[in-house]
Amino acid sequence: QGGPEGSQWALLVQESEPPKLKPYDDVAASVAEEWEADQRRDVQNAAAAALFAVVKAGSSLEDAATVAGLRLQQTPSVPRPNERTPSPVEPELAAALFQLRLNEPTMLEIGQAFLIVTPVSVTAPDMANDAAGVALLRTTLTQSLAQDVASTFVQALRTRVRPTVNRTLLDSLLQ
Repeated sequence: QGGPEGSQWALLVQESEPPKLKPYDDVAASVAEEWEADQRRDVQNAAAAALFAVVKAGSSLEDAATVAGLRLQQTPSVPRPNERTPSPVEPELAAALFQLRLNEPTMLEIGQAFLIVTPVSVTAPDMANDAAGVALLRTTLTQSLAQDVASTFVQALRTRVRPTVNRTLLDSLLQ
């Protein structure tokens, strides 16, 4: 079987047991709970999608939340994610914020919540007073560039040489 980055792997199954259904009485309560949770999620998704449509059409998030009877919450300033500075928000939210333009809304599902978010300000970093941040950025970019060069070289080599797998030899080695 082919794996990531051209790797190969094999799996030998010694025995298997056919699946069995659990008796309904054993799973009835959990089935009902999951069904109710799915129904709540669908209702929340529809409400969030309606709110998002209003904001996307041009209404401010604050006005749309007020009309919907919802409370608007502003996050603290969110720095770009890195190892040195933990994010004050969930990683998915931080990543989404840095993909948006100023005042551009988006809708996210994080955990069991639907969020409508809009970046309201952008603050440029103070490079002169953040020597550690600049050093970290330099190191990160250098490592990224080195990885890109190595990856590009390996891909070019694979394209030029076009290695193949001798299945017969591999199968004989695995037995």
